[in-house]
Amino acid sequence: MQHEPPAEYLAGLDEQASDLVRRRWSAVAALLTRELITPEQLTDYLQSQQQRARLSRMVLRWERTQSGTDKRDLTAFRNASLSWRRDILLPLVRDADLYEHARLGLLQRYWGHGHFDRAQPVREHRSKLQFQPPVLARPSFDQIVAQALSILTDDSVADIAAALLQSGLCISKAAAEAVASAFNTQDWRSKLNEAAAGLARSLLLTTAELGPVGALAGSEHPLAQTYLALQRMEPLIAQMTDQPAPTIAQCRADLSALYTVLSSVKREKLPRHQTERAIFQAGFISHITPSRLQRDPPRDQKQHTLWREDFLHLPPGHRERQQMHGTLASISGVRSRLTTLCGDDSAQAAQLLNLYVTRGIEEIIDWRCGATPGTLSLLRVTGTLDRHLGGLTSVARERITTNIAILRDAIVAVGLPIDLYPLLSAQTGGAQRRQWGRRAPYGVARYAVRRGQRLRQRVRPHAPRRQRRFSTADDGRFYRLADEFADRAGLTTREGRDRIRATLTYGGIGMLPRTDWPEAVDRRLFRYLCLFKFGRVDGTLLWQEALALINEYAAQLGLADIGIQITRALLSTLPKPRRWPGGVGPAVYTPRHRLRTRNSGYLRLHRVWRLIPITFQLKGRTREKVTAQHGVLVLDIGSARPVGVWVADKDQVGDREAALALYQAIWHPGAIDWPLRGIPEIIQVDASLASGDLNDIKRAAHWLAAKVQVVAPYRQKRLSNDLDMFSAHTKAEVRTHLDYTVTLIENRLAPYGAAHIYDMIAPRDFTPRRVQDSLLAWLRHGDGTEAEPGCFPHHRCPDVPLKFRQFGFTLPGFDSPAAGSLLPVVAEGVAAEHDTIVFAGRRYGYDKLKLDSSLSYAVRAFPYHYQDMPDSIFVEDDLGRLYYLIGEVQ
Repeated sequence: MQHEPPAEYLAGLDEQASDLVRRRWSAVAALLTRELITPEQLTDYLQSQQQRARLSRMVLRWERTQSGTDKRDLTAFRNASLSWRRDILLPLVRDADLYEHARLGLLQRYWGHGHFDRAQPVREHRSKLQFQPPVLARPSFDQIVAQALSILTDDSVADIAAALLQSGLCISKAAAEAVASAFNTQDWRSKLNEAAAGLARSLLLTTAELGPVGALAGSEHPLAQTYLALQRMEPLIAQMTDQPAPTIAQCRADLSALYTVLSSVKREKLPRHQTERAIFQAGFISHITPSRLQRDPPRDQKQHTLWREDFLHLPPGHRERQQMHGTLASISGVRSRLTTLCGDDSAQAAQLLNLYVTRGIEEIIDWRCGATPGTLSLLRVTGTLDRHLGGLTSVARERITTNIAILRDAIVAVGLPIDLYPLLSAQTGGAQRRQWGRRAPYGVARYAVRRGQRLRQRVRPHAPRRQRRFSTADDGRFYRLADEFADRAGLTTREGRDRIRATLTYGGIGMLPRTDWPEAVDRRLFRYLCLFKFGRVDGTLLWQEALALINEYAAQLGLADIGIQITRALLSTLPKPRRWPGGVGPAVYTPRHRLRTRNSGYLRLHRVWRLIPITFQLKGRTREKVTAQHGVLVLDIGSARPVGVWVADKDQVGDREAALALYQAIWHPGAIDWPLRGIPEIIQVDASLASGDLNDIKRAAHWLAAKVQVVAPYRQKRLSNDLDMFSAHTKAEVRTHLDYTVTLIENRLAPYGAAHIYDMIAPRDFTPRRVQDSLLAWLRHGDGTEAEPGCFPHHRCPDVPLKFRQFGFTLPGFDSPAAGSLLPVVAEGVAAEHDTIVFAGRRYGYDKLKLDSSLSYAVRAFPYHYQDMPDSIFVEDDLGRLYYLIGEVQ
């Protein structure tokens, strides 16, 4: 069945593009209607951009379902992925005729790897005893492409390898066999089928997102990327005109006319520094990817014409636009030929040519929509701010939007060629932002480059200087931009430079003072975000996983999602002290304080925490036994040192005491100067503590991005039964390490620790809290003697930042669901009154938090109250959501 694309998707396209869209769309539509939806549903999905977005999500879900989602079973995952390639993608490759394009791209890759290098004749040396290695030279790609493609069409791998050797394309048998096996179409695991399947997947997803025009993705059509970029602007064009489809069709016709005329006029070759690659590295072109530049032939082999696709996206005022002005003025006949294609309208042709040279595709769209110049650019900037600043408060977003508008006006006034859209949308820490930092004369990256140059010149004064990685041509305009922005925004020159530099580095949030960044988001979200930064050892956390948890928490609070750009900016506001996870001392010399390799067979701080039940008899050195105490000790396997402890108020311990011990080990209430600070990656719970289902600990582990394991009950030397997670050369070191813990629990805690606690506490004050505080002090400092120096002798650790210490905790996130899940339930069936909870004679609530009065809440609270700790509780509704409330709300 032939599937014809709707007429609005073909309007304005040239004949070559229309034929390509029809052929490829027929194959894609046949696949979708055969495997996923009906033809009637496909027609409905093509009606609008919102419907296409639904189709795109449906295709992604279909792919995840068919290709396998459980990566823990690696064999099943690979089989499912290969099945998806064999049964879905490769038939689409044959129907859409993508093998030719895949074969050309793969051939260029193997040509770049040296498989087609040729040996050059070497002059004989006077001494025949001297070894002379063969000299290899790489022919140009154009010299081998036609002959290689004619050979690689054979189906037999042996015949292809023999033909490559016989023709002299490959110098060795190994190279010929590698190329032949890669281009084997019969083996659906070959490199050619893998590359073709990638093209088919890109075609499928792009057509689902953009409609039939997406069939131009990955094609050799000269205007393919331009047509796709124009189609992606459809939502913005719909905001500017009531009829977006005719406007897009007219813009396609304009671009086709420009290409037809300008590509037929040759021009002189530009200097080397003005290539598309240099423009991409400067951060001006967002639609040209490095892979595409790598696929394109070298610039010396191209025919240099007046058509420049990057002119559609270069910012106004760029120096190449000024050069093109002079070039067009010296060439006659261009305007007359363009007038012929524009329906003999000379004014329209002149305006179109002027916009191509001076402004680009955005101004062409503004002109065709009848809007004020700069409208589309403003809409793109506004949409970018809404997408990346969604998690900020309304006040912060308003301030940023105002300052961005001022910066945009200042850029226009100064004439600096900067496009705000990629500046606000690029990811923090990427190559584009580093290039922008080097380009600004007052950027930190520029200072680093100059410092490196001075250092190299001082070390090697006679060495030739390296080529400068940045241009100083725009330095004066950057200084004028800072002055103009500062004057318009009512700031000092230094503040203006700081705001621009922060915007170049972090994006839109840089328009706020750095001290206001933590207040730009909800305080609970900011503290939860800092929990991952200060809790996890460097290099052990996938920030995509943490960001998903942060947005899940934001949804629970009724807040908008926060993006990775804002997340990385907020993380830079609080520097992490050096040696924060464990400090400096003999106790933490062996384990690693950061992840330097993906090999997991090394001792590392906070990788595994073990929850162990303990029992000791409280008696003095000369007095008889008083009572038996039970508790839970939290042990860090990497350092073999205790992280926290909890003394129970009853004769047995269970999951309640285990959860409280974990809470005390993470936030350290009453012992905020504890040396070990962090959150675990794996929580091992002793089987004797798992009296219940451990729901509270598992829920807390979810919010901590950790795993829970139930292990065998602790016995002497049973800590060594988990050595399989370590490498062979580390097991002996781990056994020696764990012997310290066995000695601590079995031999030191009962006679020495219990006696020390008994001597410190008066008999009438023997309460679980006093025993626990004394036990923590003994574990930290011992008896203060050389014989009993505690678990951390001669230890130094950085101070806890004031932002956390002022609340009585070592780490932030004490108001997050991770903390609330570990606290015990002290009351149930409590109703909300005016968005507050009345508990123990006091009223609790939180600013702007709405509590549903129709639900009943369970109250969770920490049993003790230490200095500086806020009077607070957690409430849990019937749906399992936890909310942090503070007492004495006015």
